[in-house]
Amino acid sequence: IRRIIRYVQENYPYSMRLEDVSRTLYLSPRQINRLMNKFFSVTFHAYLMQYRLNAARELLCREDCSVEEVAERAGFRSHYYMYQAFRRAGMPTPAAIRRSGR
Repeated sequence: IRRIIRYVQENYPYSMRLEDVSRTLYLSPRQINRLMNKFFSVTFHAYLMQYRLNAARELLCREDCSVEEVAERAGFRSHYYMYQAFRRAGMPTPAAIRRSGR
C-alpha cells in the first residue's frame, strides 16, 4: 500500500490510468483496488481524485497563480473539470476557497 500511495504522491499531476499504475507496481488493477478498499474504503480513482482536490485546495490557498494553472498543477484536464470535481465533492468553488484562504 505504501508503494501505491507514494506513486500517487509523486505522479498525481500527470494523467494516470489504473492499468499503467498496475504495470509500474507489478500489481493487478484488482489487487490495487482491493488494497485501497481495505485500507481507505475507496477505490484507487476515488483516492486519486481526493488527493488532487486536496492539492488544488492547498495551491489555491498558498500560491498566487490562476485557477487554470492550479488545475493543471493539480492534475486536472481543465479548470472546468476541476470546478465540476469540487462541486461533486460538495466543496466550495475554487474562487471561494481562494477568498477564504482555507
